[in-house]
Amino acid sequence: TGATLNDVIVDDDGTGSGSGTGGSGIYVSGSTLTLDGGTAIRGGGTGTLTVASNGELLVTSGGATLDGVQVTDANATKGIDVSGAVLTLNDDTVISGGTLTVEITAGSQLQIAAGTPLDGATAGGATLDNVKVTDSNATDGIEVLSGAVLTLDDGTVISGGTLTVDLGGVLAVSGATGATLNDVIVDDDGTGSG
Repeated sequence: TGATLNDVIVDDDGTGSGSGTGGSGIYVSGSTLTLDGGTAIRGGGTGTLTVASNGELLVTSGGATLDGVQVTDANATKGIDVSGAVLTLNDDTVISGGTLTVEITAGSQLQIAAGTPLDGATAGGATLDNVKVTDSNATDGIEVLSGAVLTLDDGTVISGGTLTVDLGGVLAVSGATGATLNDVIVDDDGTGSG
């Protein structure tokens, strides 16, 4: 049960989390929010999307974009699931906590792009902060496009699959606890440093 946003542009200016008094932004609890058909959530760098411990964000056919969104994922088992589609993160989207799964289903991919600073956001890519990523796509599971930066920090772990850093893309690791790549095939086409 839950709801589906199909080919919708969502302007998310809410900056809180949770439901009820004081809550704002997008809150998914006890159900699944499905994004498909090219749906884009534009947070402008401050808009929030919260996946509660019993909620799920599912990206399916036609894919979706999180553009300048601050995502908090409290689901330790299946918070964000990408199946048969591309989830694009751009304009400094941050995902904090929880789990992100790129399924084995053909066409499943997590793509990091620089973005085009829509709705007041800042171009640059995305950050995974203390996220447990399971990549079951052995060919093109995670891709950092040219001009984008994927930052891994606060103990983020990526397990399995492939991570491709295109020419002009950057994979950055920061924070005291850094990140772990576990059984990942990394195709690094970048030629710079720093």
